[in-house]
Amino acid sequence: MKRKVLFAIPSLNVGGAERVLTLLLRHLPRERFEPELALVQDSGPFLEHVPADVPVHDLGATRVRYGLPKLLRLVRRLKPDVLLSHLSYLNLAVMLIRPFLPRSTRVLLQETTTLSEQLAEGSRPGLHALAYRLLYARADAVVCCSEAMLEDLVRRFGLPRQRLRCVPNPVDEDAIERVIAGSASPYPGAGPHVLGVGRLAREKGYDRLIDAFTLLAGRQPDAQLWLLGDGPEREALEQRAGQAGLAARVHFVGYELNPYPWMRHAAVFVQSSRREGLPVAVLEALACGTRVAAFDCPGGTREILEGVEGTTLVPDGNLAALADAMARLPSPGSSPRPVLPARFRLDAAVRAYTELLSGPASS
Repeated sequence: MKRKVLFAIPSLNVGGAERVLTLLLRHLPRERFEPELALVQDSGPFLEHVPADVPVHDLGATRVRYGLPKLLRLVRRLKPDVLLSHLSYLNLAVMLIRPFLPRSTRVLLQETTTLSEQLAEGSRPGLHALAYRLLYARADAVVCCSEAMLEDLVRRFGLPRQRLRCVPNPVDEDAIERVIAGSASPYPGAGPHVLGVGRLAREKGYDRLIDAFTLLAGRQPDAQLWLLGDGPEREALEQRAGQAGLAARVHFVGYELNPYPWMRHAAVFVQSSRREGLPVAVLEALACGTRVAAFDCPGGTREILEGVEGTTLVPDGNLAALADAMARLPSPGSSPRPVLPARFRLDAAVRAYTELLSGPASS
């Protein structure tokens, strides 16, 4: 008998979690599962990636707390075998209503970042940590996309290891290769072109990337920095680039649904984040055969890059080391391209989620 799985996420706006979720919806074996999707808000560019055979339930709320009563009614009506919630603030809300959900429904939580680092950036970190400690422990399982995240939940939140599962974020190499096959470079001029991709938010550390690029710019007068994404830090970052005298060499492209030609033709992809779970953009850059330089920030970046030829991991926050890494990396075509490690390929993730979602009914 097929298992009904209800995926829940606040929206399908831009983000690694949203991209991975739509990838799973497209590739979960239909002979085993009947996936459905609940959205707190029916919005976001990844909506067009949801397969036609997946029912989408719009809770029609502007915030998670306003959509919670509708989510409760939806789960009680559908009685799914599994409810898989994504993103920490929705996960907490789901665990608050757990006592009122059907007893036969397994509740799984998908965590996407190094939680202790996220809480340290906000207000009342101790109070929020207590909420996560108490509520996450009541889930049937918490899914982490990196071992670093899993260890953080064990050490900092006291979660029982037997309730935690590590399933790395996947990328669809075949689909990416089809997109980039024969693609022309989107860059004007020879460069070298340095690329960052992601939401323009503090945790992504683009202020640090601009500062490191400033160190590089004096040594490589033709180097250009391109940032694909949008977010609350854009204006401040534009001002930072202008103050460094680099307004003409730091380019804010905005959101790109298809970043792969940009990745393929970049001299180097740079991840400057202050924290990560398992950065999807780094995986996608490797799938494009792009060289990567990254800060060794809290999270799973090291798990991706360690031992991968054509990549450089530098101490977190060391701007000079990041600038040196960008300067050392050869231009495209001068040496073999990096290769995505097999454990991050789509088929491995589909197998892992198939096993996870096929587990026994909730006790």
